[in-house]
Amino acid sequence: MDINFLLFEQFETLDLFGPVEICGRHPDFQLHYISQNGGLVTSTQGVRIDTEPQRNMNTSGVLVIPGGAGTRTLIKEEPFLKNLRRLSEDASFVLSVCTGSALLARCGILEEKRATSNKRAFDWVVSTSDKVHWIRKARWVHDGKFYTSSGISAGMDMTLGFIRDRFGAPAAERIACRRGIHGLHPEDILEGRLLRIAVPGPLVAQGQHKGCVLIFFSQGPKDRSRFLGIGSCQDPPLHLIEDKIIHQLQIAEEHALVCRRWVK
Repeated sequence: MDINFLLFEQFETLDLFGPVEICGRHPDFQLHYISQNGGLVTSTQGVRIDTEPQRNMNTSGVLVIPGGAGTRTLIKEEPFLKNLRRLSEDASFVLSVCTGSALLARCGILEEKRATSNKRAFDWVVSTSDKVHWIRKARWVHDGKFYTSSGISAGMDMTLGFIRDRFGAPAAERIACRRGIHGLHPEDILEGRLLRIAVPGPLVAQGQHKGCVLIFFSQGPKDRSRFLGIGSCQDPPLHLIEDKIIHQLQIAEEHALVCRRWVK
């Protein structure tokens, strides 16, 4: 499967290399760095990537669009937007990180779709199109062939979710473990409703809980459990806190401990 990373001047470095780190571990993925005309493209942080010209790409592959300062300029460039729409229509799947979703929205490909973006730039992203169903409280959103994520590290979680959807949870978990990613990885948080959480290892918790706080722990010896994170239906993503010990918690399912209240 061809994974085409569409790059532009002033893209955000980690918006690119987070998904690259995940995709690069899948044996069926061939990674390509693409720009309209090829050649060197420079990120906001000064990282230079030698890209292939768009004319050489397999347009039916997966298209990945990072965010970054360059998106603020590109939403005004009609030739780029028309090209992006054409590439998005041809792609089998389209993934965006951070303000990359603003480009997809502006070119019209996300009309009547659910999508999200970087929370710090969310109001600006929303202003690019009123025809998208923007989901503010989501780590990432999946709608049809489109995956859109919040900023920076959320792109890695989204990419793991994409791999899970296409190749199964074990494939995503193996990659996460190999990359030293530990903790909670929301699989699908849409419209403030916690649908499922999956992580590498034995911890699996599921919920349909609205309006409550879920506190997740890993099972430990002698009823001692390490505090992993707090998730709220109103306030994803989950935040990880290490090395806090909690006692006497009710076991939920599959070695996960869930306490539906705040712990002080």
